[in-house]
Amino acid sequence: MRITRLGPADVYALTGITAAEVDRIAATTNPRHRRGRPPGPTHPDRVLLTLVALRTNLTERALAAIFDISQPTAHRIIRDLTAAVAGLFVPDEFDSTDTLLLDGTLIPVHDQSITRPSKNYRRSVNIQVMATLHRRIVHVGNAWPGDRNDIVVAKATITLPAGITTLTDGGYRSMPGATLPPTDDPARLAEHRRRRARIEHILARMKDWQMLRQCRRRGNAINLAARAVAYL
Repeated sequence: MRITRLGPADVYALTGITAAEVDRIAATTNPRHRRGRPPGPTHPDRVLLTLVALRTNLTERALAAIFDISQPTAHRIIRDLTAAVAGLFVPDEFDSTDTLLLDGTLIPVHDQSITRPSKNYRRSVNIQVMATLHRRIVHVGNAWPGDRNDIVVAKATITLPAGITTLTDGGYRSMPGATLPPTDDPARLAEHRRRRARIEHILARMKDWQMLRQCRRRGNAINLAARAVAYL
């Protein structure tokens, strides 16, 4: 691959992860070759292109210029490899001693067929994320229109495990198995809020990947991008 505008080290820096981690992801995703097409970028370079797209959310035309390929080729690479990286996301196992955290986030998406105007004044989708206190993501729900309340989306996309404490905010009042903020004890309420702050940190770290700040792709692409970022 011939990078025209940036040096190889600069392109790796755009992903926000190390070259070794990029190589590990390339080694765990299967190359996909299309018959009848001329040879294109190597599989590691395709993975690198996809990670840069997820991290920076550059347009396909800009990415094609950086990687010296055509825009349609960049589109196919991002489409196929985002799905491959999303397939690597396997929810971590947890036991009865773990404490889970549940919260939702709004992600602006350009595809108007799956979005609605929402509280962030944008056409967005609502995605529910569940994680442990150790900041391990264990579940990412499918996207719903952004005008739906968290409780509605959570009931449709997530089933809370029985016998395990799942901390939520007051918006999940009718969610079976949810542990709401206590209102009768200020000390317990402060502890609840302190522990729940970790899911807010997780959502903020996920949105370091700019694809989750303004997704221009259509259809199921937002679900694949969210799971790929959860894996990364």
